[in-house]
Amino acid sequence: MRTGYLGPPGTFSEKALKLLKNKVTQKVWYSSFKDIARALIDGEIEGALFPLENSLSGKVLEVDAILKTLKEKLILIEEVFLPITPGLFSYSAQSLEEINVVLSRPELWQQCREYFKGRDHLRFIPALSSSQAAEKAKKIKGAAFIADLDYRNEAKVLELFLNGNRPSVTRFGLFKIL
Repeated sequence: MRTGYLGPPGTFSEKALKLLKNKVTQKVWYSSFKDIARALIDGEIEGALFPLENSLSGKVLEVDAILKTLKEKLILIEEVFLPITPGLFSYSAQSLEEINVVLSRPELWQQCREYFKGRDHLRFIPALSSSQAAEKAKKIKGAAFIADLDYRNEAKVLELFLNGNRPSVTRFGLFKIL
């Protein structure tokens, strides 16, 4: 099944694709959830994988709104649960003291909110995906990004388990057209 997901490669969505029982013959990344939904409706892809909710931060509101709009057209065919282990990484900083900007998906930032309490000097910049956050962080001195350890590439590990070792699981849904 030709399946769309939030990309670019290196996102939690791409990691969740590997857990699907439905055979993914081709994975196609899109830069927004709206683009994934449009591609599914237009027949560019046969399946669409969306993150639905996280055990710490709740529903992915943007996805929830899209699914409500399309509820008469889509069917959920599979769910997978992905454990999330967020870490803080940087290409330019060697320590936490050198960080002034953190890039992340808003939901991932929320999952790590306890870690960032009292660090008011840090400015949060939202990104469409963890991979996009990493790419943008390469271009900003003093920037860090939140991602999974598997996707840090050459970035320096500044901190792991930003969610305080609390279990965090994201539920993903694979959808098809009715």
